[in-house]
Amino acid sequence: MRILSMPIIFLCFMWVLVPKSQAQEKMFVTLQNGTILQFPIEEIESLTFDIQTNLMQQNEILAKFLEAKAYPNPASELVNISYKLGGEGKVFLEIFSSYGSKINEFSPGFLPPGEYNYQWNTEENPPGMYILRILQNNALVTEKIIINR
Repeated sequence: MRILSMPIIFLCFMWVLVPKSQAQEKMFVTLQNGTILQFPIEEIESLTFDIQTNLMQQNEILAKFLEAKAYPNPASELVNISYKLGGEGKVFLEIFSSYGSKINEFSPGFLPPGEYNYQWNTEENPPGMYILRILQNNALVTEKIIINR
């Protein structure tokens, strides 16, 4: 555990010394499946890791996670988007082209924790890669979506 604590101590030390205007305010973690998680820097101190399994242990931060899954992927006409909210808050779903243009957005409003679904009709969009982004409070999750016909 001491091996992992040194970088965290260094990160906290640098966070204190660097002026807020120059400091990074969020940390992004890309999972093997392409999902990108975002953590506010002030909450990173409460993350703990198991050195043998490399898994994060359950804590308050993990309860806030958003989970998202887009299927079928690749898709031809309809994409089902399932997302799970770990906490309550206003939710935004956005879909971007590979060029960064927002092509679709949906806000179901303020939602309690739970599992939800949204269906995206891709008929008006050309084949290619798209990025789904779901935002809730300070949490962000992304998912790649491939459209082929």
